[in-house]
Amino acid sequence: MKCNSNVNWRCFDDATPLYIACDKNHKEVVEILLKHDSNINIQYKGFTPLSISCFKGYKEIVEIL
Repeated sequence: MKCNSNVNWRCFDDATPLYIACDKNHKEVVEILLKHDSNINIQYKGFTPLSISCFKGYKEIVEIL
């Protein structure tokens, strides 16, 4: 995050980087985003990063969140 980017920015379909990282099971990216104050409560299509991680069974990410 060298360029001070907005970690809560929403992409073209309204998902946040944290949501996408959780949805794709990218543990290291989740950790980095959380260190830079990514908001865990922003929903995408009714799911939070935690709820999509639970739904998909990503136990390591659930523990991090």
